[in-house]
Amino acid sequence: MAGPVNRSLLARLGVLAGLLVSANASTQCLFDQFNEIVNPFAPGCGDVRFTYTENDSSGLNIALGFPPPLPVASLTAVDGFREYASLHMQHQALMIANPDEVAGTIVGQTLSGRDIWAYQLGDTADLLTVDGLPEPAVMVNTGTHAREWQTPEASTELFETLIETKADGGVGQYLAENLNVVILPVLNIDGFIQTQNFALSVTADPGQPRDGRMRRKNLRNPVSLGLVDADLASNCTNWQVVAGCGADTAEENRIINPLSQGRAIDPDGVYIKSWVPEFAKLPGNRIHAPWQASEDELSQARVRLGETYPEPMVKLPAARERALAAYAAIKTGAQ
Repeated sequence: MAGPVNRSLLARLGVLAGLLVSANASTQCLFDQFNEIVNPFAPGCGDVRFTYTENDSSGLNIALGFPPPLPVASLTAVDGFREYASLHMQHQALMIANPDEVAGTIVGQTLSGRDIWAYQLGDTADLLTVDGLPEPAVMVNTGTHAREWQTPEASTELFETLIETKADGGVGQYLAENLNVVILPVLNIDGFIQTQNFALSVTADPGQPRDGRMRRKNLRNPVSLGLVDADLASNCTNWQVVAGCGADTAEENRIINPLSQGRAIDPDGVYIKSWVPEFAKLPGNRIHAPWQASEDELSQARVRLGETYPEPMVKLPAARERALAAYAAIKTGAQ
């Protein structure tokens, strides 16, 4: 596995890149106080490509002060980071060699059509503990950010360790017999491969591969953005939390109330107004529940519920009770 220095390498790379590019290209790219480029699509900024080096800062080179990390083709752990193809081959090899302990499943596809694999580890035949009870489950979801080279290494090491210790007579065997572990080694495969293919390049051009501070983590399309606010890591984990299946310690009956959440996080409705222009003139204290606004408030804001904006589609208290009943039915095994 990578040592402590390598595990923080990419973070250091991003910070240093921002600082050094600022010095080398201040007349082309403009930076804010966070060393983020503020004119990424401007001529003379977006069409410039820099190259990371260890010590050479001449021309369009950026000297990092250490060897730039490059992906390595290897089925076994290296002092650094492995290529995606090598990691995937190792996962598949472990699955094939251990059919009683590993079950692999394609859980989706990337935008480029690559299969996203998840692996279930444990005594996959019955999913029961040694006492005959349903096994608890944990999910390890890594490789969510394009630049995140280190977490797939960590989940691969966990994968290997669980297999190696499955019959050790100790903790490893206990986990194998009493825990259902699901590992998704690389979620953002497209971005992961892109950053590895162009590990030495950095640019602010939306049409070129980017890295460092100038690369947005999961921006799918710099023009259309694909999904609004598309961020695979943020989207997936937040959806899991809301659904109650995230890898956290929250209570199992968590039900998110959009009204209380909105009022706490966006009390003046600034975010909502940016995406719902119909509410531009609605008072901030009414924007989260416009159906509670008075006729005068709605009239002054030119909001006509059912016409310019739909009536509520869900009654939140009733929806909460339905969700609690569904949770209870699942726990008791009722249909």
